[in-house]
Amino acid sequence: MKKTILVIAFLLLAAAGCAGKNTKDGSKEHADRKSVEIAKSYQDIYEKACKDGTLEDLATIRQIVERLGEDGLVAVDAENQVDMENAAQAEAFCKRAGEGKEAVQTIIAVKDDGGFMRYDLEASEGTLKVRQGYVAWSNGEPVEKETDEYQAYAWNYSGKGYLFFEKYQPPGYDGFSGHTAIRVKPLDQDCRELNQKYIMPVGYRLNNMFLEDWSENDYGNLNFYDIFEPMYQMKYGKRLDVEFAFTGKTYDVPEEEFENVFLAFFQIDPSVLRQKTTYQEGSHTYQYRPRGMFDFGSTPDIPYPEVVSYEEQEDGTIKLVVDAVWPDRNMEKAYSHEVVVRPLDGGRFQYVSNHVIDSKDNADPVWYRERLSDEKWKDYYGGRFNGKCCL
Repeated sequence: MKKTILVIAFLLLAAAGCAGKNTKDGSKEHADRKSVEIAKSYQDIYEKACKDGTLEDLATIRQIVERLGEDGLVAVDAENQVDMENAAQAEAFCKRAGEGKEAVQTIIAVKDDGGFMRYDLEASEGTLKVRQGYVAWSNGEPVEKETDEYQAYAWNYSGKGYLFFEKYQPPGYDGFSGHTAIRVKPLDQDCRELNQKYIMPVGYRLNNMFLEDWSENDYGNLNFYDIFEPMYQMKYGKRLDVEFAFTGKTYDVPEEEFENVFLAFFQIDPSVLRQKTTYQEGSHTYQYRPRGMFDFGSTPDIPYPEVVSYEEQEDGTIKLVVDAVWPDRNMEKAYSHEVVVRPLDGGRFQYVSNHVIDSKDNADPVWYRERLSDEKWKDYYGGRFNGKCCL
């Protein structure tokens, strides 16, 4: 009799254990199903964009975000270029979390591949737990590819309306940075459009255009080689056909092709370009060296620009105030700068000047590395390789 009771008790405990496990697994399975349902809610937009080749277009991403908003979800794009839908819910969550109260919130961040990041956030007593899932499309069907759960090593809701949180990564770790930045508060739509047209095409990657003070009267330390590739793409709508400098290959660019890129975006005399670059009089070409493994930059995690205000000036130019948002440092403003542009007929424009706004809070721009000097280039590569460029 006693043995029978023990057996029954053991079976009841085992059943309880299995029930608990099933509940946990069931919760994850429910979350997976929900993520798939979210993706299927905009499958028609995804399929049409794939057919039209517009999946990466901002207009497509905005359309997906708005569809999710109509479904009652808190949604934004992963690059913070579209205003968040149902932002009031996220803002209320951030307020409660900041007060140390219990709160939960799911945020969907749409990516340019048609998938999305899903952040299930749970706040309690000042801590933030994160369940992070990535949903992608595979053979025309949405699949949750990977998930991660962690307690945020640090998090904050900034005055400008950014929610920052990070996963702890040990010193020396060179993989995913673990930092997430989500803009909750909306941004003026005119500012967004000005940013997309004038600032984003150049950005902060591998160039010092917005790190230095310069004007069309004095170009100072502006490195024209830094901006040749992005401006080439702005002018011609395609990438410059050069190799990443593993071997030290240099290119001879015909003077007309090189100069026309800059004449399209600056009021500049070609003689200034020739003073600030390597111009080869005999062949009427400019020497161009792509960046390589020795001057590519110290970190892949760089800020992105955000126009926060603008002023139309009496001479017809526009002065933009730009904040550099740096997710890797949980900074809504790594530094600020003023950019003046001159709109021209036919949608064209010229850059007039850039001025970095001085502040004791400005971050050290460690994401930028100067190009190799001629001496160092020869030391690394020997300068033996030459090619033709570009059109």
